[in-house]
Amino acid sequence: MPWLSRFPILANKCDSQLTPHERQFFGFTSAIAEWLEPFHNHIRPSPATVLAGAMKQNELKTGKPLRGIELPVENGSNEQKEPPQVTPPPEIVANFFDGAGN
Repeated sequence: MPWLSRFPILANKCDSQLTPHERQFFGFTSAIAEWLEPFHNHIRPSPATVLAGAMKQNELKTGKPLRGIELPVENGSNEQKEPPQVTPPPEIVANFFDGAGN
C-alpha cells in the first residue's frame, strides 16, 4: 500500500500515543515525503525497465532467459520527460530546525 494511502490510517492510529515533539517530527517527515515525491517518481526507472534489467542479469548469470514473463511494450519513444517544477519547500520543512536548540 503506498505511503499516501497508509498515512491517514497511521496518523489516526498513532496520534494519541505520540509526544508533541514526535507529532511535529511526523508532520515534518510527511511534508518532506510529499514535497519530494514528484522528483522521486521522475528519477526512478519504470517497472518495465527494472524488470528488463533483472531479466538480462538472470540470463547473463544462468545462460537461459526467464520463461513466463512478458515485458510490457513501451511506446518506443526515448524522449526524456521534463523534470517536475522546482517548488519551495513547505514551511514546516523550511523552518523545522529553527527552534531545535530549545
